[in-house]
Amino acid sequence: MSKGDAKRTMRPRASVRGVAVALISVAVVLSICLILLGLTGDFLVDWFWFSEVGYLNVFWTIVIAEGATFLAFFAATFIVLWVNGSLARLAQSSLTLRLIDDTQAPAGAATTPDPSDVVCYLLRRPLVIAGAAGVLAMLVAWGEVHNWNVFLRSFYQVSAGTNDPLYDQDIGFYLFSLPAFVVIKNWLLLTLLLSALLAGAIYWIQGEIEYNPQRGSLSPAAVAHGSALLGCYSR
Repeated sequence: MSKGDAKRTMRPRASVRGVAVALISVAVVLSICLILLGLTGDFLVDWFWFSEVGYLNVFWTIVIAEGATFLAFFAATFIVLWVNGSLARLAQSSLTLRLIDDTQAPAGAATTPDPSDVVCYLLRRPLVIAGAAGVLAMLVAWGEVHNWNVFLRSFYQVSAGTNDPLYDQDIGFYLFSLPAFVVIKNWLLLTLLLSALLAGAIYWIQGEIEYNPQRGSLSPAAVAHGSALLGCYSR
């Protein structure tokens, strides 16, 4: 095939890829706009209602509590996921070495890298890992926002004045503090699971995890990382 034929073949593929990327971008933007529109509608309805009944201070207390809960869970989840993703990315990878060899080869002997290898190499970039950690952290934080009242009750808890006969703990601990600890425990378990999935995906992209019907293999880095996460999960 001549160079002209190759260029004519590549142009339709590039145009199709460009259209697909544009459609995906438009869908993402529209989804974000719809979500923001729904949140704005709920915010305005609650604002007007609490204003009419004379409890606007209660409304702002709820908004601040929800915002603080979201930010706290988002920051903590993002840090945990980003650290695990970065540790997996730093593992030595045959994929990276192969791409480096291809790019550093002499001009006359250079070979075109496999497109799948190039895609996998790009998916390992720090910004991509940070973006994936950010999206997952946002979803986790959004799921925990409804627990704002649990933390608010724990923060403003009062003593019940009576201790239980078994552990000698104030009854208020079981009413206010214990539910908050349960929420944090469940969040930790979910974050560890997402960390294992994110790190496992990165190890698989790098070729550190391979599986086929005949045999499977795990690199020492993947085994060590998975063992550490499993140990944290089982504690």
